[in-house]
Amino acid sequence: MYVELFQEMMCVVLENERHLFTARELACLTKFFEIPYNAQYLFVRLLQRKKGQWYRIDKLEYASDIGDVASAARTLSTPLSTPSMSTQAASLSDTLDQTVPEKELDRFAIMDRDMEGGIRSRLDLLTVNELKSLAKRLGKKRVGNRSDIIANLLAKPTNAVLCSASASRTLSICTKPTYERLESELNAMMHGGCICLHPVVFELMERLAFVYYRGKPVLGTMLTSAVLARTNKFVFPSYIYARQSQLFPTRSDLLLYEQAIQWAEYADMLVDQMRTQVDAAKTCVTLLDTCEPAWMTALRQIQNKYPNGIQREHYPLLRFHQGWALTRVLFKACECLARLGHYQREMDICKRLLTQRFFWRDRRGAWHERLILLTGRHKSKAEALALCHKALLDPDTHLLYMFRLQRRVVRLESQLKIPLKNRHLFARSHCEPNVVCFEGLRVNGHIVRPKGALRQTVLCKNGTIPAPLPARVSTFASPDYKTDACKVGQRTRWQGANGANCTVEQFCLEQYAMQGFRGYHSEGGIIKFLFVLLMWDVLFLPIPGAFETPYQRAPMDLGTDVFVIARQNAIEKQLQCIRDTGGLDIIQRVDSRERPQKTYAMGCRWDEFSLPTLLEIAECLGGARLSTLCHVLCNNGANTSGFPDLTLWRYEDKQIRMAEVKSPKDRLNESQRVWIDALLSAGICVDLAKVQIIEHDPRDKEAACVPDKPE
Repeated sequence: MYVELFQEMMCVVLENERHLFTARELACLTKFFEIPYNAQYLFVRLLQRKKGQWYRIDKLEYASDIGDVASAARTLSTPLSTPSMSTQAASLSDTLDQTVPEKELDRFAIMDRDMEGGIRSRLDLLTVNELKSLAKRLGKKRVGNRSDIIANLLAKPTNAVLCSASASRTLSICTKPTYERLESELNAMMHGGCICLHPVVFELMERLAFVYYRGKPVLGTMLTSAVLARTNKFVFPSYIYARQSQLFPTRSDLLLYEQAIQWAEYADMLVDQMRTQVDAAKTCVTLLDTCEPAWMTALRQIQNKYPNGIQREHYPLLRFHQGWALTRVLFKACECLARLGHYQREMDICKRLLTQRFFWRDRRGAWHERLILLTGRHKSKAEALALCHKALLDPDTHLLYMFRLQRRVVRLESQLKIPLKNRHLFARSHCEPNVVCFEGLRVNGHIVRPKGALRQTVLCKNGTIPAPLPARVSTFASPDYKTDACKVGQRTRWQGANGANCTVEQFCLEQYAMQGFRGYHSEGGIIKFLFVLLMWDVLFLPIPGAFETPYQRAPMDLGTDVFVIARQNAIEKQLQCIRDTGGLDIIQRVDSRERPQKTYAMGCRWDEFSLPTLLEIAECLGGARLSTLCHVLCNNGANTSGFPDLTLWRYEDKQIRMAEVKSPKDRLNESQRVWIDALLSAGICVDLAKVQIIEHDPRDKEAACVPDKPE
């Protein structure tokens, strides 16, 4: 199966995209089909493992599949007898890629004779018990940890022994190299040596997979998705996929895009690190110095190609241009510039990004917002207000950013003391959630939740609280606010209705259950599930560049502005249908088709949310509110980050509400405020549930009121 799937992947790529590989690379790929099956199998299985890792042949458990593993390893390490290339082909290959000398693609794998670390690297592959056994054979100390034993084995270059000559009675001291004895014992112990895939060949196969998947594989290694599908572990959605043979017109385009993707991933990593390491922000600025000129060159290239603007049918393919990935580097680097206080350069980057409408148009709202903030702080509030009006008129400013910008307009007009009659009135900017307060007892227990269980679910219609599961309950402890339970970064624990130890979200669910509400703590997961079911036919439309392989959970362009632009008419038609019909028939039709096989589609949580539950929530929401939510999620890439914690509904009177739970000293962040604005503007009730601490267990007061028994 593994070999067959890998060969299929190779054939798909080489069928129409051979121009992306050099003559040397093509010769190496072709040679793979000529080696014996056992060598092919070993090669493919090692591809699924860690890059650059050495493996002991006697520890590779593939004998039941291919028989002699050592023989397969020797085949892979044998130099390839590739036919000599013509002078023209070799010249073309050198022109296309100067970084891969011909000799580096002469074999599929290397063995211990080519190991750079020598004996030391081979010793690292032994277990501690094997190292002790080896030390015992060589008369070395075998105490201490792994490092100590290896150091003892490598301590001296020679061992002295007494030798007697046959023709003389004299004794002499002879030396036998220790490394020879050590290597001899090591060879006997490892039974066949060790193997590692050739690093350059591994990189070639990574490039092959990169072309096949149009990026890095989403699920682990390059064959994980295919294996899961072939073994029926996952059933991917059914859709029409068609590969774009000219997605990368030249090898140079592929290499530039590949490099840009690596830079973008590096920038993401640096942004994550900079919160605790200032040097990471400085490194990201250095990366920006490299990428900014390349981005400007890429932008000029696209502007020259499409001087009158790009047409809708061509826009989806821009995601595979280097400029797309470089744009991400630029706006991620802005976060590092802010961290270092380089505000003027950050403003310059934002202005450059806003001058173009080719790459990441859906981020224009964020760029507008950041530029306005910097302008108001470091330049003029009047200029910032003018930029706000410009941003609100930008057709690419999405709904979620509109709410933030409207609030900023109101704030700036107040700061500038503009007369009330001349100020703008935004109904959405004045929407506030309904604040509800619950009092609870915070405790110091230990929450145990079964792995894979849905977070804090309450399913009560009659207002009763079910008895807590034993797995979720621990011994009740009296409140002690100075213990580690209240340390920063740790979740607070509360006493539930039945004395159980629970999270603050579970506590609030119990309070709402007393009012007859059913609820889930899913942070928008159930709404995302409804979105996928309602927009299924739109999500899996055959759009160029959206579906390039049969192993996708969602279209490749979801999460970018390409998704909406390429499907604008279909989205509007589906939203109108949801608005008119309520969407219940759509949910039922898609669910009945996909649930039996548990289709592995984005956002589908078949085991957690039943069809009756989904239908109840959809009916409580109604068509208009469902349509608005789907519209927001389409523009937001189905991202529910910041969505309120709890989804609550009461089917008897068709009430539905979302609740954001806040324990003491917890505050709303910006993404949560934006989602609250979006939900309120859609007509959905939103609660801000604040949980306050009570000093004593109410049960203690009740016990104190019971009179003592007379003696």
